[in-house]
Amino acid sequence: MKYSENPQILGTLFLSFGQACKNCRLLMAEETRLLEQITAQKWYPLEKFLSILDVVRKKYSDPAPIIEQIGIEMMNLWYLQGPGKKIISRGIDFIRFQTSSKGYYSVIKGTPDQIGEFSLLDLDEKKGVAIIRSTTHFNR
Repeated sequence: MKYSENPQILGTLFLSFGQACKNCRLLMAEETRLLEQITAQKWYPLEKFLSILDVVRKKYSDPAPIIEQIGIEMMNLWYLQGPGKKIISRGIDFIRFQTSSKGYYSVIKGTPDQIGEFSLLDLDEKKGVAIIRSTTHFNR
């Protein structure tokens, strides 16, 4: 992975966040004006993304379920309209893909202490139990 002095985020993540908010009817048009200037394959400062995430956090008294719903919608978009179907065929594939941080590092650049990581701590396929540790900015 190439590290950046300043953490950066791929425009695709911005756009999927915006589409998820639109699909869930969570943000008003004026709140998404920044997203109109985003290009999918261009890199942007992480702070820009966190600032739009803060709009959601400030708008709702309990933003955790809202952020979780946005994350679910983003993953649906990634799977259905992005590369997901080519990479993932079973739930366990997704867990391994995510906990290797491959998906995360494909849309965010920076040092692990700046951007965090996903780690698979334990996996019991027979019981269907996985313990995952995330130190990313996105805690759900």
